[in-house]
Amino acid sequence: MFDDLIGKPYKENGRGPDWYDCYGLVLTVCHRLGIDLPDRKELLKVPFEKVEIKQPGDIVFIPPDHVGVMENKNMMLQVMIRHPVHRMRISHPWVKDRIEGFYRYAG
Repeated sequence: MFDDLIGKPYKENGRGPDWYDCYGLVLTVCHRLGIDLPDRKELLKVPFEKVEIKQPGDIVFIPPDHVGVMENKNMMLQVMIRHPVHRMRISHPWVKDRIEGFYRYAG
């Protein structure tokens, strides 16, 4: 469902379809899953709940200011300045100890 996003480059404030920042990727993935989120400046007004059992569309928060989005219960999608959109296992050493939590839209 998200293979067409893999390899798309990072761009600050990127909202697709040709480039993304981390929140732009979250917006796109969630939209495809039927979850419509507001853009970043309205994000604090959006109701989220912290969850333990992960599902597609859950947001992965990695402090201080990075987010990814769950593709399935073990794999997240993310994009970073020097890394285009890619899949990463949440058990990967780079992220597993950095993840603050998993959040689900509750609106």
